[in-house]
Amino acid sequence: MLSLIFILALLLIEYFLFAVYNWCEVKTKMWIMNLGKPTTIPNLNEAMAIELGANLLGETIVFSIAAGILWVEYSRQVRNFSVNFMCSAEMTPFL
Repeated sequence: MLSLIFILALLLIEYFLFAVYNWCEVKTKMWIMNLGKPTTIPNLNEAMAIELGANLLGETIVFSIAAGILWVEYSRQVRNFSVNFMCSAEMTPFL
């Protein structure tokens, strides 16, 4: 019973998030294309919802990979800087 309630809650949250995303996307596209304010924003049908979910999933994956690469590169640069700084600090008295 608890799992059924949990699944229903997830579906409602997912529907709400997609509806908000769709609303923001339509408003933004209309504003960018200078077409005026939309009077009614159409609801998502099943095909549009699947397309939107696939786009969001793809963007999330690409963003996560890019953020991971940036984090690894930052960590590598900090490590290299600290090693170089320590080496130069040890060599300074001998110069």
